[in-house]
Amino acid sequence: MRRKWQRAVVAFTLIEVTIVAGIIGGSQGSYAGALKRAKREACAHNLRQVYQGLLMAELTEGRLPQISFYSKDSRKDPHSLLRTLGPSFAPVLVCPTMPEDIKKSGCTYVFNDTLSGKSFAAVRNPSRTWMLMGMTAVTRDTKDPKKLAGKQPHTGGVNVLYADGHVEWTKTPPVLVKPEKKTEAGEESAEEPEQEAPPTGPSIRLPSVPSVPRP
Repeated sequence: MRRKWQRAVVAFTLIEVTIVAGIIGGSQGSYAGALKRAKREACAHNLRQVYQGLLMAELTEGRLPQISFYSKDSRKDPHSLLRTLGPSFAPVLVCPTMPEDIKKSGCTYVFNDTLSGKSFAAVRNPSRTWMLMGMTAVTRDTKDPKKLAGKQPHTGGVNVLYADGHVEWTKTPPVLVKPEKKTEAGEESAEEPEQEAPPTGPSIRLPSVPSVPRP
């Protein structure tokens, strides 16, 4: 049954965004440059649309749903963004720069699963706490942030959605390692604090996410 907070999503076509970017860019760049900017903006638009869906879910249920960090098959995973938000959000869950085989997963963004089950009001620093970003911000074949840029379908960075709703283009993805909290007895706690974006170099967690070569 469709949740009452689900709604239709209007997504820009890549051609529409390209034309607008080309007009705005004018003589400042070639068609290739305009296309690159268009894809980046289309990706940012997708993230903003997903945020609206998450906001409606949180307003209706009082908290964010339980959502998987990443789903290899979003159509089968009951906690995927696609299953959580509904099929009307399918067009905005796929970044236009991704290879076709990766797009088949149904969602090319990773979710900050430390926010699952929380309300937006409970997020301590929403402007610096990431919610969504392109899945290629994390890759299994490199731990070196300097090599990470070469793995990005977007050249030179990644779009990141933060818990206050703004999207930021950054060359340095947020920290993905969940810090370990010490108890009074000195033992490690399983508590997962919110993952905030650092001012400098990231640490990369190695999730089960396929590496994506730059097309």
